[in-house]
Amino acid sequence: MTEAIPAGPEQVLTTRSVAALSLRNVSKVFGGTHALDRVSLEVAAGEVHGLVGENGSGKSTLIKVLSGYHVPEPGATITIAGREVAPPLSAGTLRSLGVRFVHQDLGLAPSLTVAENLFVDELGSSRWKTVSRSADHRRAREVFAPFGRVLDPAAKVGSLSPADQAHLAVVRAVSQIRQHHVEAEHQPGLLVLDEVTAFLPSEERQQLFALIREIIAQGDSVLFVSHYLDEVLEITSRVSVLRDGEVVHNAETATLDSDRLVELIIGRALRGQVGVDRAEASNDAVATVTGLRGSLVDGVDFSLRRGEVLGVTGLLGSGFEQVPSLLFGAVPASGGELRLGDAAIDLTTLTPERATQRGLALVPGDRASAGAAGSLTVAENLTLQILHRYRRANTLQRRRLQRDARALLIEYDVRPPDPAAKLSTLSGGNQQKVILAKWLTAGPSLLLLDEPTLGIDVGSREEILLRIRAVAREGVPVICATSDPDQLTELCDRVLIFGRGSIVAELWGESLNKDTITERCYSATVSSGSARQGEYQ
Repeated sequence: MTEAIPAGPEQVLTTRSVAALSLRNVSKVFGGTHALDRVSLEVAAGEVHGLVGENGSGKSTLIKVLSGYHVPEPGATITIAGREVAPPLSAGTLRSLGVRFVHQDLGLAPSLTVAENLFVDELGSSRWKTVSRSADHRRAREVFAPFGRVLDPAAKVGSLSPADQAHLAVVRAVSQIRQHHVEAEHQPGLLVLDEVTAFLPSEERQQLFALIREIIAQGDSVLFVSHYLDEVLEITSRVSVLRDGEVVHNAETATLDSDRLVELIIGRALRGQVGVDRAEASNDAVATVTGLRGSLVDGVDFSLRRGEVLGVTGLLGSGFEQVPSLLFGAVPASGGELRLGDAAIDLTTLTPERATQRGLALVPGDRASAGAAGSLTVAENLTLQILHRYRRANTLQRRRLQRDARALLIEYDVRPPDPAAKLSTLSGGNQQKVILAKWLTAGPSLLLLDEPTLGIDVGSREEILLRIRAVAREGVPVICATSDPDQLTELCDRVLIFGRGSIVAELWGESLNKDTITERCYSATVSSGSARQGEYQ
């Protein structure tokens, strides 16, 4: 049994057994800004505790305090499995107490093999030197066996898909907790999952949830951090909500629904469905794709109307995820043509530079490495595509550039609205707003989106979707590739379902709903790849 006390900045959940984790009065200040303000929460033994909040709410800072990366302000108390530990927490202390992390970046070494990553704690020991590699590969297969999928122990991690990398990171953490049971005479462990489901297709999320339930049944606990509220409502037993560095609510999950949880996270009610203000798309096609081919795409045709938001989706590996990159030249196409207005563009020779010159804009899924330059300032990122507008006689008009950048930050509600800040210091949602503002300011003729709200808090998500709809109302056609059925139903006028590299279904009107999208995505795995492409133009 768990007894809750009234919600408040210093609230904490109390239990009648030793808590797996207890945090009290945890604060963290960066340059006068309270990233965490007297945060207290408790993860009970044998529970899945959800931690939610907008980007910038303090979730990442709290996890970094718990992992020892940040040192909290004086006065904080951290207790793990009944033992009070003084910050900063060392990796050795956390291991000895059975605490394991799977972060959003997964913490894997791309240049090492699957087996080497799996047994990374042993790499410096004599055991690793004396046991043969073949024996370690056999041991790795034995570790993977109970988890439903065995990865090649000799494969370099950098060659794995994002889903396989996430699978490896989770299996490693859980196997380490099980080893802790042996070494610490069955002392329970704590698994911290920090936004890991963003890498997993839906069937693998369910495998992860089954694994979570299994380790909970053996007495371990899980701190589950996610932007995906349906997952939080499904897998957690309690939820704590962070806003502006404070715990503003914690409660049993059963007492919450998605609407209430959204209100708690953003501090206000949503402004309604994004799709209710959709503009009527014209019947005239302004962009036509024919014979598009890539490593995952097998000769697809489709067209877009002026002001239309076209969604493309499917299961991971079905090919939809390649469409934006193929159309932008970021991934080489082996065939295909894009007709944009009066121009015919050979996609096999297209490069990102040429695509930009033709008026195409791409907001990539990996914003950290492909969407922006984190080491540059916000202003520099905002003006990368329009820098020529600020040149006069070989002189850069820096004052005007900074003024316009600040105005864009205010318009797009980027926090903080500081043009001189390094982009890497912004939260994920605010970085995505900067990237979107950069491309929209350039005035694109076709906007390509790849998972535009991946890893984004619900408040920023709504703002970004509303911005995309506003662009469509101005007549710009949009292609949005995403595996999020809720986003597809809110944002898109039509949705194309991919299966085995081909378009196997087209949804619009009443058929464009979450259940139908999910059903068609799964049925696509047994559909013929010979669908008549003319149906989808």
